[in-house]
Amino acid sequence: MNKKLLQQVNSLTSTVDSLNATINAQTQLIAQLNQTIQELKEQLNKNSKNSSKPPSSDGFKKPAPKSLRKPSGKKAGGQNGHQALELPICMLYGDTRRGAFPSDVKAAVQYGENLQSLAVALNTVGAVSIKRTHEILSGVFNIPIATGTISSMVKRCADSLSETVGKIKDKMIGSALGHFDETGTRVDKKLWWVHDASNCEYTYLDISPKRGNAGMEQCGVLPEFKGIAMHDCWASYWNYPDIQHAVCCAHLLRELTGIDGNHPEQKWASAFIDLLLEMKKVKDKSVEKGKDFLSYYHYHKFDKKYDELIEQARKENPLPKTTEKKRGRKKKGKILALVERLANYKVSVCLFIHNFNVPFDNNQAERDLRMIKVKTKVSGCFRTEEGARDYLKIMSYVGTAHKQGYNAYKAIKNAITGHPELFLLVIYSFFFFLLFMIILKCILQIGRSIYIHINSTKHNNTFIQNKILLLVFNKAAK
Repeated sequence: MNKKLLQQVNSLTSTVDSLNATINAQTQLIAQLNQTIQELKEQLNKNSKNSSKPPSSDGFKKPAPKSLRKPSGKKAGGQNGHQALELPICMLYGDTRRGAFPSDVKAAVQYGENLQSLAVALNTVGAVSIKRTHEILSGVFNIPIATGTISSMVKRCADSLSETVGKIKDKMIGSALGHFDETGTRVDKKLWWVHDASNCEYTYLDISPKRGNAGMEQCGVLPEFKGIAMHDCWASYWNYPDIQHAVCCAHLLRELTGIDGNHPEQKWASAFIDLLLEMKKVKDKSVEKGKDFLSYYHYHKFDKKYDELIEQARKENPLPKTTEKKRGRKKKGKILALVERLANYKVSVCLFIHNFNVPFDNNQAERDLRMIKVKTKVSGCFRTEEGARDYLKIMSYVGTAHKQGYNAYKAIKNAITGHPELFLLVIYSFFFFLLFMIILKCILQIGRSIYIHINSTKHNNTFIQNKILLLVFNKAAK
C-alpha cells in the first residue's frame, strides 16, 4: 500500500515539475511577445513629429499639430497699454500741436486702408500668424499695432465679403463645370474638413466637421449643382446621381502606379496606365489642331482596350473563395476594389475624351486647397469655427479675384474700402464689351455680303472704287 502511494506521489511530483517547466517556458515566451508587441507599437506610433521620419511618410494619418508653448494665463487679444501713443513736442514752439484729422478718421488711434490691407494680406494669403504679423509691422513701420487689432481687421474684412462670397457661391452652382475636393484642418484641436468648389473663374471654400455627404450638404453647392462635377471618386460624391460626374485620372494613375510597383505580377495595371496616358496624348493633339472630338477609330480603339483590360484584371484577381458561410459581401481587397471602380464608372473616367471641356485631372481643386495646408502647417490650427470661416471667406474672394487678374493686396484693399465687387463689375463690363464687338462684327459681315450682292447687279462703279469699299469692309470686319 505504501509502495503504491509512494509511486503516485513521485508521479504527481514529476507532473508538477513538468507543468512548472511549461509555465516557465510560456512565461518567457509571453515576455518576449510583450516586448515584440511594444516594439511594434512604437514603430506604428512613429511619425514626423516624434521621429526622424519625413512628413511624406505620414500618409493620411498626419499627427495633430502640438504646440510646445505653455499657456501664459493672459486673455487672448490685445493687452492693456499696447496702443498708447504720445504726440511729440513741437521743436519750434515747445508745446504740443494739433492737426486736422482726415474725415474718415473716427478715433484717436486709427490705421489707414493700406496698413489694414497689408495686415490682412499677411495673415491670410501670406499664412503669417497674427503674432508674426504684429512683429513684422512693428519692426518695419515702427507701429505698435496689437495682435487683437490685427484680428479685428481680418474679422471686418471677412464681414464685408459675405455678400460677395455668396455671389461667388451662386456662380459656382450655376457653372457648367465644377472641381470638387476636400482637405482636413484643425479647428479648436478637432479635425474639420474644408470643402472646395471651384473652376477656372471662381473659388468657393467652406468648412464642416464632416467630410462626406453631411459636409457637402452643409456647404451647399453640390445639392443644387447641375453641371459636370470633377472629383477624386470619393464615395460621397456618387450620392448626387442627377449630375454628370468626371473622375480625376491623376488619382487613378497614382493608384495604378502603386499596384504596379508593389505587385509586379499585375500586368494589367501598367497597361492601364499606358491607356490613360495615350488617351490624354491623343486628346491634346486634337485640341492643338482645333478639334473638339476624336475620330471614330480612336473612340472604338480606346473603348475596346478599356474593356479588355478590365476583363484581364478580373481574371488576375478573382473573388476569394470562403468555406465559412458569412453574411454580407465578400471582402474584395484594394486591387479588386479599384478594378470594380474602373468598370462601374467607365463613362466618368473616359468623359475627358468625349467632352473636351472636361480636363484630365482635378488639379484645379487641389491648387485652390493648397494654401489651406500651408496655413495649417504654419499656424497649427484655427482657434474657433468663426475664425476658420473668416479665413475661408477671404481666401474664396482672393482666389476668385486672382483668377480675374487682380493681385491679393489690391483685392483686399477693395474689400476694406467697401468695393469688394469691383472685379466682378470688370468681368461684367468685359463680357458686355465682347458681346458688343461680336454683334458689331456680325453687322459688318452682313453689310459686306449685301454690298457684294448689290455690286453684282450694278456695273456703273469703277473697279478701283469697288476694291476700296471692299477693303474697308474687310478691315472693319476684322
